Amino acid sequence: MSQGREKSTSLTSDQKSTLVDLINQFSVVLDKSGNYSMIAKKQEAWETITKKFNAVHPFAEKKTSLQLKRAWGYLRNKVKVEYASYTKKKFATGGGPPPSPPKLSPLLEATANLISEELELAEFQYDSSCRDVPLPTNPLPEAPKSPSPQPLHPSSPLLVLHEEDYDF
Repeated sequence: MSQGREKSTSLTSDQKSTLVDLINQFSVVLDKSGNYSMIAKKQEAWETITKKFNAVHPFAEKKTSLQLKRAWGYLRNKVKVEYASYTKKKFATGGGPPPSPPKLSPLLEATANLISEELELAEFQYDSSCRDVPLPTNPLPEAPKSPSPQPLHPSSPLLVLHEEDYDF
């Protein structure tokens, strides 16, 4: 039977805050491009983040870059879930007062600031390409007016339906 990955201790809130600060310093890890040179830069940045993280917390269990990536992914997803829930409530029907924006902890607020472009794209996922479209300078020509419908001639036959003839 194969062995699963070994469970390590969870990050404390202080460690999570350190991780977010380090990611803010090495923002290359937020880049979504997949070319080889960028992947190499991101890998190098994650190794540097890991070294600095372990240096800041020398008495805690040493973390690997994979563990820190997973912790960052967890924080990022937590913020995205909060914003997705808010967006869903914002577009719900039924009246009532509009929902208030999510109240995030300072740690999640810092995370949201780092991934603000992802959150913005999520809100405008169907309309993101229309933000920079210039408006036309010339107005469109008016369409020709269609003739108004002619009233029925008094002698034309009418079809009259009675409710009792049909099951509604």
